[in-house]
Amino acid sequence: MNNEMNISEVISELDRISSLYDQHQALSTSMDNVVDEKKAEDDSFAEEIVTTLNEFRKKQDQKFSAKKPNIAPACLATLPESPKKPSTLNPTKDLFIGAISGLIMMFSVAFWLIMIIINPDNSALGLVFLSVLMMLGSLAFWFVKGASKVAMFVDWQKNQKEWKEKQKEWETEFNKSATKEENERFLNEFKEYDTCFLKLVEVCSQKYAEEFKRYEAGLEAIKEKYLNKLEQIHNELSKVSERLDNVTLIHSDLFSNAWRISSMLKTGRADSLKEAINLALDEERKDIEEAARRAEARQQEAILEQQARDNRMHNAAMQRAAEDEARATRAHNAAMERAAEAQAKAAEAQAKEAAKQSEIAQKQARDAERAASARCAGCANWSKCSYTAKQNAGACGAYRPR
Repeated sequence: MNNEMNISEVISELDRISSLYDQHQALSTSMDNVVDEKKAEDDSFAEEIVTTLNEFRKKQDQKFSAKKPNIAPACLATLPESPKKPSTLNPTKDLFIGAISGLIMMFSVAFWLIMIIINPDNSALGLVFLSVLMMLGSLAFWFVKGASKVAMFVDWQKNQKEWKEKQKEWETEFNKSATKEENERFLNEFKEYDTCFLKLVEVCSQKYAEEFKRYEAGLEAIKEKYLNKLEQIHNELSKVSERLDNVTLIHSDLFSNAWRISSMLKTGRADSLKEAINLALDEERKDIEEAARRAEARQQEAILEQQARDNRMHNAAMQRAAEDEARATRAHNAAMERAAEAQAKAAEAQAKEAAKQSEIAQKQARDAERAASARCAGCANWSKCSYTAKQNAGACGAYRPR
């Protein structure tokens, strides 16, 4: 009897633990739900603030009266670049050197001629001749160099003149596109636009600040509202957790199986708490395996269903393709049949036309034959002609009327 009371007390304690554990789970779920509700309300309130600000901005944009200023017309022509003067350009010096070289050559030639007249056999004649050649080469060098420098100088002067003309044209174009009056008018338009825009920015900033304060106040109110709920749930959860902490009958890991253990003792499947715990754990393991098996079966069923759906879609696509091909084949055969009928009708019409032409030709031949026979009968030489000639009376050259 004493043993039965102990079992009854154990069952009662297990039922109490199971009830406390269920309450703990329900309170935890309620706390999570409250947190989710708070987040959803925060997001909704933030979206409301954003919508209000967007509507306010659209209204202010509609009220904005200043026109967007246009940029003053600018001169798009490129400023011409001044031609560069060659750094070594000095035609006067080059011409002077060329003149000196020419004089030296002339004196060398004169000296050479005098030496030939005085003493033709002078051994220095070759040296003088060599010097003359050197002077001639020097003269040619300096002449060519001076001429090239002069050409460069002349070309630079020409480019300088063209550049000055382009510079004047550019200045004229620039003065046309950027007058003082136009610049002042565009500057005033920009000032007016900036003034209106700054006012708009000030109004929007003030509105944004107000809405931000309202947003912070709203978040604080939502926080206070849900903190009270969370605090109430947390207090209840703490009490339940405290009562569960005082449980000594079973370990805290077995709280979720308290109802199983109690059921084992109630139904007599176990005679002791230890045996009931083992059976409950074994049953939990089997339930987990069964749940995993059902999940795997559902997953496999979903895979098979997807494969069947894919197969149906593939078969339907193949059937549609076959139907399309059959329709195309029927259309092609019908077109070919129509073409054959048209060709047959054309051939029949052509045959009828050919028969008609043949009949006309035969009639013309008979008419020609009758006309030839009549002509032959009226010929004075009819009795003298042979049968073959009479058959070819149309081409007879011996016709003579009676």
